[in-house]
Amino acid sequence: MKHVLASLFALLPSLAHADWPALDWRMTIQGDKPNCIACGPAEQAQFDADKPKYAAVREWTTREIREISDWMGSFGFPAPVLSADGPRLYVQNPSTYLSADKTFWPKTAGFYSKGPIFLNYEYFFNAATTAAVPFASDVLIENTDTLAHELFHGVQQATGFYASPEDWYREGMPAAVGIGWTGHKYTPYVFWAGNYTEPLHTPSDPYSRGEFFYFLGKDLGARDGIDYLVPLLAANPADGAHGLIWFDNGLAARGTRLSEAYPQFIANHATGPQNFGLPAGVGEIAPRPRVMAGDLSAADRRERNVAEVAADYSDVSPEFVGDWAMVEDKDRFYATVISIPEADRIEDLRLIVGTRVLPGKARFLAPMRAEPGRMRQPFNVRVSNVADAPATTAPQTYVLRAETAKIALVLPACVEPGKTLPIEVESPLDKADIDEILTFADLRASAGSIGPGPSFTAPSAAQTVKVRVTAPGLDGVGRTLEMGEIEVSANCMVQMKMRDVVATYTARDDFTEFSIPSEGVKMYLKPNDVAVREGGRWVPFPPGAKAMFLPKMSAMATGAMGGTLLDPVAGTGLEEFSMARMPPIYAERFSWGNLRHGLFDDGPPTRTRSPCADGTPGCAATAFVAQGVPVNVLFDKALRPTVLTFPEVTVTFAYGAFPIGRPPGW
Repeated sequence: MKHVLASLFALLPSLAHADWPALDWRMTIQGDKPNCIACGPAEQAQFDADKPKYAAVREWTTREIREISDWMGSFGFPAPVLSADGPRLYVQNPSTYLSADKTFWPKTAGFYSKGPIFLNYEYFFNAATTAAVPFASDVLIENTDTLAHELFHGVQQATGFYASPEDWYREGMPAAVGIGWTGHKYTPYVFWAGNYTEPLHTPSDPYSRGEFFYFLGKDLGARDGIDYLVPLLAANPADGAHGLIWFDNGLAARGTRLSEAYPQFIANHATGPQNFGLPAGVGEIAPRPRVMAGDLSAADRRERNVAEVAADYSDVSPEFVGDWAMVEDKDRFYATVISIPEADRIEDLRLIVGTRVLPGKARFLAPMRAEPGRMRQPFNVRVSNVADAPATTAPQTYVLRAETAKIALVLPACVEPGKTLPIEVESPLDKADIDEILTFADLRASAGSIGPGPSFTAPSAAQTVKVRVTAPGLDGVGRTLEMGEIEVSANCMVQMKMRDVVATYTARDDFTEFSIPSEGVKMYLKPNDVAVREGGRWVPFPPGAKAMFLPKMSAMATGAMGGTLLDPVAGTGLEEFSMARMPPIYAERFSWGNLRHGLFDDGPPTRTRSPCADGTPGCAATAFVAQGVPVNVLFDKALRPTVLTFPEVTVTFAYGAFPIGRPPGW
């Protein structure tokens, strides 16, 4: 329609702007006579049949071009220089585009330096109907877009702007104005979709840059998407850099730069493969991690290229394979991480996923529910390449990486009402990534609250609390995953048995009862107090005796357990050993959440599935050698130790409510 084989110029008349004369647009139909030149019988018959349509077409076209003139003038564009004949519309009939002076394609229109706009006979008459509105809706939009497009070429001519040789803005700006006009009066319609793998300034089809100019203007808040073009026309685009410096400076006046506006445009408007020269629904080869049931993580990476001032598109989706039928919710919580680990000039890149624009060095994270297959709608990943000084942008190679990693929560089995305990997280991801994923996944509890760390603060009443997250499945629909339960109880006690000693700790009162049933002796230890009951009576403890006795407790416990294993993982930051809290300290130090950080004589420990202490399935175990001592640990379902086996002693743990005594005044 607007492909011209002669010079195309634009014209901006407006009654609303002081520089614009009152323009009386008239239509002239070339060849409007009974015998059209060089027409065969069929063309002559069609020409004669079209004559009744002329009046309606003349009326609509003349009225439309006058409205467009007024609309354009309202923006403050400069007025065109008109020929002595004034503004005219010429419609070319088939005989005319066979004549020697001007030749057009069947869908061609044009503005000439003498002032007239030439329109295509085929579209303006052959496609007309006899209805009150002379065109079907799609033809009407195309024809009114044509009028606005060609009219704007006159605006460029009036400023001398058209002398610049860069077609991306010489044709892109009028194309944007055509979209702006159809959006103003009818509905915005894009006739040429852009291909953004091509550099912005050297597209194979310059008309397609109308989409860019228009939607960028909408993003900037420009009226009808085009008022930001007014100061651009006043500046000289011949900057020796294909107009990139000129355009970047124009955007600076709107409070942004091309390095910011371009990736945001891609995020908002270039959202699928069709915007990158690919068939709809067909993405480029991209990273595709394959995750087997039970895997902690899987990763894939691909080397890709992106042109200067352009963007690259690829679909990214993990693939979950294997048998997931019996996998519990808590083992289906994964995260996909997309990143650019390597690039020639990563500072020029932006990682775009969906509508999010991230710096090239950033990582995109999204929670996922694992289930067999691939995503129905993959992550549409785009990487834009625009330097802060756009003219210095160079093509580059980069690596796109995707990792899908499991996130397992180790919940405290029991928490006293109102108390706060940490939630352990097992994942190959680092803490910053985990924190972001848990925020996206809305980690929450049915009662009490989830805090930073993450941590759980129990409610004031005893109850069973469910912990949940939300993660989308492969269909993109969010699913609630049950991550486990936490018992809130005043009887969160830890009991530890070793040889003849039974040590029972109560968190509510923060003391431990040490009992030797065979001897009928019980000792009670607080961090700052001690009491003994023997033979059914409380043994008096003078204050001075307590002060001497308490410091010896840690040494006694160390000797009893073999002190080298009091803290099997060096540097974990656990509290200094206190015999008054011996059961929970040992339970914590030999929990999987602590042991998994260890580096022992035989390397880092591994966790295997194992029957529980009572023979039921669903527990775990590990074995390691620490300072020459072999250790075996059996865990419960919350990964707390239940049986701790050394070469010469076995220690058992139990958790819940146990009857213990209470010294007077405690």
